[in-house]
Amino acid sequence: MVFSTIAGYDEKDPATGIAKRYSPKFRKLENFQGMRFGYSEQFLDGLSEDHLEIFERSLKKLEKLGGRVIKVDFPHLKEIWDIELLFYEFPKALENYLKDKDISVKNLNDLVRFNLRHKEAIKHGQSILLKSSAYDINSSEYIKTLLKDRKYSRSFGIDLVMSENDLTALIFPANHGALISAKAGYPSINVPAGFSKKDGPFGITFSGSFLDDEKLYTIADLYFRKFSKDIWEEED
Repeated sequence: MVFSTIAGYDEKDPATGIAKRYSPKFRKLENFQGMRFGYSEQFLDGLSEDHLEIFERSLKKLEKLGGRVIKVDFPHLKEIWDIELLFYEFPKALENYLKDKDISVKNLNDLVRFNLRHKEAIKHGQSILLKSSAYDINSSEYIKTLLKDRKYSRSFGIDLVMSENDLTALIFPANHGALISAKAGYPSINVPAGFSKKDGPFGITFSGSFLDDEKLYTIADLYFRKFSKDIWEEED
């Protein structure tokens, strides 16, 4: 239901142009035979002991259904983690979002001034907003940063790791790999994987390459159908 709502062409958003000629057809799987799933230990830092255990159990569940799980490595993770592009794009994106809203705040500078008058609204400060105000999306440096992001998230990131290891999909704990997919413009889907009384709920994310929506949805659907009952029983 969510996918059918958010997918499709939006004439106000040029980035959705691909949706004009893309209509995924979802199907049901009964096992993961012949599929290869890759995970990287580079994304396990920061997980609690309970959540790490849930993630490891999740990998075994994929194998239980016939999938092969292999360890992979992202060789350019330092470049991937760079978030400079955010500072370039945030002001314009915010302005586009606010322009048809019936409020006095219409752009980034308005928001910064509003927050200064209402300190209770910025309990954690507004350092990202202030830094973003100094970036110009019309500069040549923006284009360079954009191309660099796409290079390291796509050709030297997801595509590289998936092709070198012949992967069906990548697996990340929680949303720890979301930044890579977001930068690349590639799909991801997160499903519940377990619950820790100490650390709360935990999910796993399946990520893929360009237009892998159909494949990822199919994988997530099977995983959840087969193991959702186990997840709730583990909570008890």
